[in-house]
Amino acid sequence: MLLYTPFPTPAQRYPRLHQGNAQEWLRPLLRRLRWNLPRNEEQHGWCTCIAEGICYLLQRIPEVTEAEFLEVTDLADGFDWVWPHYLPRMAEFIQEMEAAGPLTPAIVQAVRRLDEFEEKQYEGGSPPKTFLWPLFRSQFGFSTDDPGWSTRPQRSRHARRGTPCDVAARFRR
Repeated sequence: MLLYTPFPTPAQRYPRLHQGNAQEWLRPLLRRLRWNLPRNEEQHGWCTCIAEGICYLLQRIPEVTEAEFLEVTDLADGFDWVWPHYLPRMAEFIQEMEAAGPLTPAIVQAVRRLDEFEEKQYEGGSPPKTFLWPLFRSQFGFSTDDPGWSTRPQRSRHARRGTPCDVAARFRR
């Protein structure tokens, strides 16, 4: 007879991460993941364990700095096995950054990488396009010489920002 043993919680799997300051653990784990990824050690499980630990930390951290956000998005390929935990939390961080002010060009490039990573995870399916709206709302989201239909309203929106016809400004008051 097989006995059912519940899968350990993140606090049980990573007790030192659970007890410590999450912000202090983030950079060392990111360094370790950066070191492990090019060595093709993902088949040994180390990259997956490190990525799980980073996702656990990201859930515990209320906000990240721009540098930390950029570093986490640079390592997106290391989160292949834990992407259902990684992508929603990154979307929350983007929302917080948008609320604090306009996204910088570096953050916009990171959002583009996250969008590509999301596309890769839904191979053959239809991704939810979680990161498309932040790109659309950002003044750096699209090239000014892009002739696409979606960039015209975006450019005119940013050109009118602060004018009485800016609908979003009416709701921010």
